Amino acid sequence: MPGMTGSDVQRRLTESDMRVPVIIIAGRDDRETEARWRAAGAAAYLPKPIDERILLDTLAIVVRKD
Repeated sequence: MPGMTGSDVQRRLTESDMRVPVIIIAGRDDRETEARWRAAGAAAYLPKPIDERILLDTLAIVVRKD
């Protein structure tokens, strides 16, 4: 994503009405950041470091919802 941030991508997806589930993998583990991403339309928010089992479970849940 040269020249774009994750926020830019999320905003463009939302504006285009594309139904693409977005899972945010972030270096920050705080509720305010998670709430902002969820309000922007993220399907899930996972702080680093990521446990492989949690990632796989999250992917399964997000795919089932869509």
